[in-house]
Amino acid sequence: MRAFKFFLYNYITVIGAFSIVSSATDLEPSEHKVRNIPLSTPLNQDNMEFSGMTWCGDNLILLPQYPERFSPEGQTNLYRIKKQDIQAYLSHETTDGVQASVIRLHENGIRERMTFFDGYEAIACSNNTVWLSIEAKNLFSTFQAYIVPAELNLDSKTPNISVRTDQIRYVKSQSGMINQGDEAIVLHRDHLVSLHELNDKRQVPLPKGNRIHRMSGERDQIAFQTLPYRVTDASATDSSDRFWVINYKYSGDRFSREASDQLADLYGLGATHRKYHNVERLIEYQFTENRIVRTKRPPIQLLLEGSEGRNWEGLVRLDQQGFLLITDKYPSTILGFVAYPNTVAE
Repeated sequence: MRAFKFFLYNYITVIGAFSIVSSATDLEPSEHKVRNIPLSTPLNQDNMEFSGMTWCGDNLILLPQYPERFSPEGQTNLYRIKKQDIQAYLSHETTDGVQASVIRLHENGIRERMTFFDGYEAIACSNNTVWLSIEAKNLFSTFQAYIVPAELNLDSKTPNISVRTDQIRYVKSQSGMINQGDEAIVLHRDHLVSLHELNDKRQVPLPKGNRIHRMSGERDQIAFQTLPYRVTDASATDSSDRFWVINYKYSGDRFSREASDQLADLYGLGATHRKYHNVERLIEYQFTENRIVRTKRPPIQLLLEGSEGRNWEGLVRLDQQGFLLITDKYPSTILGFVAYPNTVAE
């Protein structure tokens, strides 16, 4: 009898614990609505194809993949939006489209230094220097990346960025797959770290961040965790060396569609992520001594608005309020704001 009671007690305990775990994992994670910020001409055109953005002081610098698009006489231009104008819209002080001004990009023959130039993919800024990631192909049609610094002058009569062609850094593609370059640049202390677009363990078993010393140019790599789908941009680091990346899956991408999503298994999928086949989420990482690891914060899943995904290609923090994101050209040019969840804001 005593043995039977002991068995019954343990059975109830195990079943109860299992029920608690099941209930916790069955909870539907929250999804976060993106608030669209209207843009004025020329940024409101659908095929601007932005590929990154960064803060330079209180100036939001927007990087088109092809800066000559919509520029007179084939000039290459980036764009800037003042933070105060974004804040004015978000605080309902105005309902007008946000205005942007032009920053002239002096390429200084950078395209001639590459076999097949395929556009700019990422940007990061510190003081009067910006770093750019450029996607290119070699003679064998293999994709690769180049990281170059450029001098920033916003106080000039004609604000401009001038590429330093004497400091080009070549970065080999980790996946070797078509149209896959280094899509994010994160500044970390004395280094910049570029992150490859594809970190799926099926193609890249041991992903690495490509690390370049800002002064000496010395290069090495830092371990990065495997991740399904695409990494399309990253925010700046905070005081605890943490940063966020955009993790995006397009439903038409067969390789991504067949990926194993360990984060969905761990945290679950929100209602619209179960309804549609796209993934739009932000994931937090942190630099440690010798690797980049995911933090324990759950991904921020964005509320999907339909079967056609939004290809977010740019990400920055907005003070203690949230994130700004921008698309390339799918489904159109969209600048959006996402408020921090309560567990994220410091």
